[in-house]
Amino acid sequence: WLAFFLREVGEAEAAQALEPAGAADRAPRLGAAARHPVPARSRLRYGIVVPVMDDSAVFRSSLLSLVESDFDGAVVVVEEGYRTERVCEAFCRQLPVTYIKNPSWTGPSGVMNLALQHLAPQTEIACFAHSDVLWPPRWFEQLDRAWDRVYDLRKVGLINLGYLQL
Repeated sequence: WLAFFLREVGEAEAAQALEPAGAADRAPRLGAAARHPVPARSRLRYGIVVPVMDDSAVFRSSLLSLVESDFDGAVVVVEEGYRTERVCEAFCRQLPVTYIKNPSWTGPSGVMNLALQHLAPQTEIACFAHSDVLWPPRWFEQLDRAWDRVYDLRKVGLINLGYLQL
């Protein structure tokens, strides 16, 4: 994950130090337009919650990059209810995501709890993401591999995805 971003920002030497041999040749590049399927369906079921307040080019780019990535799970977008208009709904309805309008202002924890209610009961891992994250085309496989190693131990409650802000 970090090696990918280091390579994208021109830090090939640092990225190479983090990658297994030959990984640089297989590294994805930002801006890929096609959806990248996961080689095999994960045994775990995931959901990503994206709280949002306003429709913007940044939000749209973020959501498009997520649905065009290799993510293999449900995406729930919850628009905060600080105003009555549903400003994100039209865009969300064009994508394979679940859109929810929070009826009132509840803050981050209220939005997250509302979204969790709309994930399928079989969802085992819920991820929360800001609405301004640009997702690389291939990121989910690494997260799935990490969770697959620790999930059955029932001792890990959080794996933090680091990200590089440019």
